Amino acid sequence: VFVTAPAAGAAIGSGNVASFAVSGTCSETGQDVVISGDASATVTCLAGTWNANLNFSAAAEGPVTIDVDHSDATANPAPQHSRTFNKDTAAPTGHSISIAAGATHTNDSTPDLTLAATGATDRCNPASCRAPR
Repeated sequence: VFVTAPAAGAAIGSGNVASFAVSGTCSETGQDVVISGDASATVTCLAGTWNANLNFSAAAEGPVTIDVDHSDATANPAPQHSRTFNKDTAAPTGHSISIAAGATHTNDSTPDLTLAATGATDRCNPASCRAPR
């Protein structure tokens, strides 16, 4: 039994934390595929594949792992397969904006702006930022 999607390290965010789609291959049609670890489910192997929507809401932030097990009709187990994903549902904190080195006002039509946030992974490159419309 294997996990084929999504790739290891895939992001689990606030939009998919309660229904994170995983899928894989299996060898014993009609037999259970048992998923355990930071989320759990039991699904049926159908035509060599399995699919599940997992709820990682209760899991801690950071790396989360699932273990996938599968056996044939006589209980001979396939080798267990594991996959780790990255749960990041917490919004960045500690944001600040500094205009003209902290001045309360400026007459400069092109002041320096400093933006900062803790926990942010996406940043705007000044060359690609667009002004609000």
